[in-house]
Amino acid sequence: MNSYFLKSALLPQGWCHDVRVTTELGVFKTIELDSKPQSSDQALNVLIPAMPNAHSHVFQRAMAGLSEYKSDLNADSFWSWRDLMYQLASFAWYADGAPAIWRTSPLPYILRRIAGSVGK
Repeated sequence: MNSYFLKSALLPQGWCHDVRVTTELGVFKTIELDSKPQSSDQALNVLIPAMPNAHSHVFQRAMAGLSEYKSDLNADSFWSWRDLMYQLASFAWYADGAPAIWRTSPLPYILRRIAGSVGK
């Protein structure tokens, strides 16, 4: 477990001062407002939340699996690729609104979420 004393931290309620936090495996465990530093704390001036990364390549990975082949007809073109792309896009979401493509490859999302950088 790591502990930090922050002169300023951007929290959901706005900027706070004299904040002490503890983390375990990169996840915040405690947040104490109006705190005093402890001898084990690493002192930091400012802490802001991680910037979200709301983009991924899951669709492109699924698309590569559909389109990276050469047909026997030698009729491959931008338009045949485009048709495959729209066919995949039409199956990208479950009826309940859940992203089907995400369920095909959840590990990158899980790892990025742990790191605090995924917005999806």
